[in-house]
Amino acid sequence: MMRSWLLALATAFLLAGCIGPSDKNTTPTTTPPPSSITPTPTPATTPTPSPAPSGLGGREYAHRYAVVMSGESKTSQHAIWYRGSTSSMYELLVGEYGFAPNDVYYLYEKKNYSEVDYAATKENFIAAVNAIKNKSTEDDLVFFYIVGHGSVYNGKGIYSLTDSTLYDYEFASLLEGVKYKRMVIIMTPCNSGAFIPRLSGPNRVIITSVEADEGNSAGFAEYVIEALRKRNATLAQVFAEATERVNEWYAAKHLPPMEHPLLDDNGDGIGHAAPLPNGGDGFLAANVSLGS
Repeated sequence: MMRSWLLALATAFLLAGCIGPSDKNTTPTTTPPPSSITPTPTPATTPTPSPAPSGLGGREYAHRYAVVMSGESKTSQHAIWYRGSTSSMYELLVGEYGFAPNDVYYLYEKKNYSEVDYAATKENFIAAVNAIKNKSTEDDLVFFYIVGHGSVYNGKGIYSLTDSTLYDYEFASLLEGVKYKRMVIIMTPCNSGAFIPRLSGPNRVIITSVEADEGNSAGFAEYVIEALRKRNATLAQVFAEATERVNEWYAAKHLPPMEHPLLDDNGDGIGHAAPLPNGGDGFLAANVSLGS
């Protein structure tokens, strides 16, 4: 009886953090692929950290680009959370990690803050990705930090923008042609694990707050930021610390963990939970950070 009560309470916490798509434009901008996707396994390897090219003066990347975004908040409380997470990440990238402000594209629900570049519409997100596509090279870092509401339908990951929805295959299509040395994508919405199969690729570290069938109530987005404040933290360390904080959040409420963050970095489209390495994932992330 007690276990049933705990599970019911935990479910209520998750539902409080997840709100499904509203009655807005859900028409995809690209033709959807088949509803099921079977990733082609890639042999797991242990990457050797490559030395910075001599033309970079010892730096890891020639340039670093980022998209920081939150979409439709739907409630005043979520608006506060999303503003806090995205503004903190923007300040961290520019102030602590030294990203050039012109290379960080900040999309928020409304363009009502000075550092926000665009409202988080589909058109503006496409424009931001295309702007990076037009200037990135194979020596660069490309970073996405995405918070907000998410859902899953017929196995497809869905993210709520302010005017429409973004499907996983649309996001994947947008990334085609983006040049990079390393790409890091951190997604914290509910059901964000559903994005991994389509976003996965070579030299990409994909981190999601939950599995494809899970909601999100713990503060994974904030835990990531706190972990990144350790200036030289690798993505593997950030993932491990944020996962530990999620587990502590549930333990403090005497609830069983109902959120399981995932990381994929070997390009096989399958995310794995901490501890790393796990299932071939974690080796690349152990050698990647957001530093220069």
